[in-house]
Formats: sequence, structure tokens, C-alpha cells
Amino acid sequence: MEEQANRIADEHGSQIQYRESLPPDCPPPSAQAIKEQIVRYPLLEGMTPTEEDFDSYAKRNNGSNPGIPRTPCEQSGLSVFVSPEAARRMMTGRLNNLNRWQSIGVVTISAGAGKMNPAERNGHQTWWPSQAFDPVNNCKVIR
Repeated sequence: MEEQANRIADEHGSQIQYRESLPPDCPPPSAQAIKEQIVRYPLLEGMTPTEEDFDSYAKRNNGSNPGIPRTPCEQSGLSVFVSPEAARRMMTGRLNNLNRWQSIGVVTISAGAGKMNPAERNGHQTWWPSQAFDPVNNCKVIR
């Protein structure tokens, strides 16, 4: 059943197998398939990228995270940033409760590695990675 829940057709009818089971209508229509290699900057909890760094808030908190003002779909994605500066602003801001994030990574995301929302004004994007993409082995720490 879970396999069916995280296999969703993209805009061309191709099936994308996502890393995690997603809620209905997720990713949203605003999310676009990753069609070319891009570089994004995730926040990491340690000085080495781990699988847990690429778990969604929903997975970490059994589907709910009342402290994060996001939809269930957004909580099922991963937060990444368009620049190291945008990631640094988030890491040093008030949302970094108890200094949870210790470093900034740079991840090279290949074409076909899922879907991503357009960037918000603060440089944040929500990414729903495909199961086939290995973010840990494509991520390096830059700070």
C-alpha cells in the first residue's frame, strides 16, 4: 500500500517513485519536475550528511509538526535553499531551535530527482525527492 502511495504520475504521465509516502494531491501543481542538474543547499544536523538529514518533518514527527506553519504536503518535502547565504540566514535565525542545524550542505540534484516548488522570497524551496536519487552521496558540507 505504501508503495502505491508514493508513486505519482508527473505532468507527462510518467511515474515518479518518491522517497516517502506523500499525502493526497502532493506534490502540489506548483511543483515542477527537475529537468536538469541543479545545486541546492540543505541544512544539516551534523558535520557529515546522513539519511536523517533528508527525512521530511512529517516522517520525523509521525506526520505532524505543529511548530512548523506548513501544509501536510510541504511537511512531507525537504527544505533546501537556492544559495548558501539563504541557508545561513535560516541557520542563524529564530527557527533554529536549540541550534538543531550545525552545518550547510551543497547537494547536486540530477534531472529526474523529483519535484520542487518555486523559490520563496527568502530563497527556500520544498523538494520532494525521487526514491532513485541518493541525496547523502550527492551532498558535501560547505560550513
